[in-house]
Amino acid sequence: KMSIRDRLIIKVNKKYKLLNQDILKEQKKLLFDFQGNVSFYTVRKSINHKDFKSFAIGTHRQNNFFRVVVDLPENLVKYKEVINSKKGIITIQKIK
Repeated sequence: KMSIRDRLIIKVNKKYKLLNQDILKEQKKLLFDFQGNVSFYTVRKSINHKDFKSFAIGTHRQNNFFRVVVDLPENLVKYKEVINSKKGIITIQKIK
C-alpha cells in the first residue's frame, strides 16, 4: 500500500521483515528487500508527482524475498527515508 502527498509512504505487512536496504546512486533508486516466500507478477507504476518517478515490486522466490524499488527524479542526497519496522512503514521525503 502506498500514499503520496509531500512524501511517499510504503506500508508492508509487519509479518515481512526488512532484510536489506540499498541505494543505487547512479540510477537514483532506493531498494528495500523483505523476507517472504510470496509469488506474484512484478508490478511497475509511474508516479505522477514532482518528487517521485516510479516504483516497482517484484519477487525473488528462489531466495525467499521480495523487493520494493523507488525511482527518484533527483540526486538521492535530496531525500531522507525513515523506516519503522515495528509498524511496517517506510517514509521517503524530499528535503526542502
